[in-house]
Amino acid sequence: MPLFHFGEDPRIERFTPCVPPSAPGARAAASEPLVWAIDAEYAPLYYFPRDCPRIVVWALPESSAADRQRCLGVSSARMVAHIERRWFEPLCSTPVYRYEMPAEPFESLDDAGMHVS
Repeated sequence: MPLFHFGEDPRIERFTPCVPPSAPGARAAASEPLVWAIDAEYAPLYYFPRDCPRIVVWALPESSAADRQRCLGVSSARMVAHIERRWFEPLCSTPVYRYEMPAEPFESLDDAGMHVS
């Protein structure tokens, strides 16, 4: 299973464990220094500049037709992302780099494709 890390720095040569600045202490895994990775299924959650607030929705197998219509509209996309209008220009102009990570040292958090090492 491929795992990825996304960032705005194209020169990362070594990943150093850290506490994520966006949610220190939000969960047990977030309170200790770790290297974070995401699996391919949930990678689109990270196709944004780091500080860009977003809401991403997708249907689950048990989602009703009404819920699919309400959340995804007529789109055939697997996921739909919503951002604030003021983030549109940074979204279009900020390069986001994808690093492929070796799967071996990572363990799944069983939460939206997140893995830590």
